[in-house]
Amino acid sequence: MSEGIVKKRRVAWVDIARGIAILAVILGHSIFDVKLNYNSYAAHVIFAFHMPIFFIVSGYFYREKTLRTELRGGLCNLILPYLMTAVFAFIAVIVGMIWQHNPVMYSSMSIPQFLLAVLYGFGGGPAHSAGIPAIGATWFLMAMFVAIQIFNWSMRLTNKSNSLLRLALFLTYAVIGIAINQVVFLPWATNSALLVQPFLYGGYLLKKSELVENIKWPVLVISLLLWLYSAHISFLQLSAASMPFYLEQFMGAFGGSMIVFWISQKIEKHSRILTNIFKKYGSQSIVVFCFHAFDLSYVSLIALLDVYVYPVVKNQYLFLIIVYAYRLLIPTVMMLLMPHIKGLRSFYLNRNFPFKFQVNKEKSLIKQGDQK
Repeated sequence: MSEGIVKKRRVAWVDIARGIAILAVILGHSIFDVKLNYNSYAAHVIFAFHMPIFFIVSGYFYREKTLRTELRGGLCNLILPYLMTAVFAFIAVIVGMIWQHNPVMYSSMSIPQFLLAVLYGFGGGPAHSAGIPAIGATWFLMAMFVAIQIFNWSMRLTNKSNSLLRLALFLTYAVIGIAINQVVFLPWATNSALLVQPFLYGGYLLKKSELVENIKWPVLVISLLLWLYSAHISFLQLSAASMPFYLEQFMGAFGGSMIVFWISQKIEKHSRILTNIFKKYGSQSIVVFCFHAFDLSYVSLIALLDVYVYPVVKNQYLFLIIVYAYRLLIPTVMMLLMPHIKGLRSFYLNRNFPFKFQVNKEKSLIKQGDQK
């Protein structure tokens, strides 16, 4: 291993699926920017799958690890981006305090509130948690970190159990997450981390069954119907651990993900241009997500579009296209620049650009192994 890009074999259609999902995340938030709110069916369709699919994909690629190895991987690949994005957010908070009513950066939080938000990792949600300042969209990184630790520990604990017993365990976690959510929202998005355990296990089962690699038409039709139906009956908000119709929305999330997997495989097979575009967004989805989250919560330029652009276009859907193009700008620029920014890239792309001390430690371990 050397300091620089580490060549790893990636599955193209999975990166395409990740790319579609992260672009859907940005589109979903853009819909709210133009006041098409939670009651919009388009928002329901997008939110039905765009976050669950990341947990499903994580389960799809899961392999058992020691608790220490999984913890180290989570810290490097999820917590480092979370903390670095918090640093950028802290700068925005300071700028907002010093230069009030500036047209670029803002924050409604004081410094103590912001630090509490970072430590608590709360995404926003139920009224009973109103006293806890929300960190914004980066709650997802905390939820993924906690969820993977729980999942790996549980898989190791039940490695001699059959699939049905394991499924019962992960469904129990989800029930516990829903029950706790009625009382208190735990730190580090733990409610959501419990709720998504069946998504992780479902992804793991998809890999074992090889169903995704050869999706048949009956599966596609059923998946589409489940997806659209779940979007029709309710809104899925994982940040608040809110799934009012859990079974239907659970199946709908898998249905939507299966459709995206199928589309991704078709794109890989038939369009080199689209493959390259979606793969780029998918392979750096962590960068895209973090800087979208920063833009969403701490950059105020969207207000200028609302004041100066909407009165000109006077059409909500045309305005949505403009807003979406803007929302893509900052994450896309950072996605293109990040592999070339030494130091910073090790926070966001640690697998490919490890810190020097990580490289030295790896070399030392390899040398010790050779000596043995």
